[in-house]
Amino acid sequence: MSNSKKLIETPAEEPPVPNEQPEISIPKPGTFDLDKFKSKRAAAIAGVETLQTALPHHNIAQSVVVCDFEYEAAAGDLPNVLCMVAYELDEKLRHVRTIRLWRDEFGAAPPFDIGPDALFVA
Repeated sequence: MSNSKKLIETPAEEPPVPNEQPEISIPKPGTFDLDKFKSKRAAAIAGVETLQTALPHHNIAQSVVVCDFEYEAAAGDLPNVLCMVAYELDEKLRHVRTIRLWRDEFGAAPPFDIGPDALFVA
């Protein structure tokens, strides 16, 4: 004789849902049109302009130079310049030219304006 027991599976009962409420039907919207969000005025009147003309600015300098240098330095030594990249901008901060120089290309004077009407940013 064997001592085997038979397992009888019974379906699990679903727990009762407290405060069960009937489903609510939400009506779907009609056709959707993005044109109702578009401005009816001309672009200049609606304030759609480029950033440089939309924002007030003051002429601080006739030219602006934004510059970055890369260095190498041994422990305890002063850094040696490897290269320089400079962006020259006009008085409205528009790009004029890009200057890239390696250390053997540096001259006695900078290749950009450093006068009283120039702003240098490093």
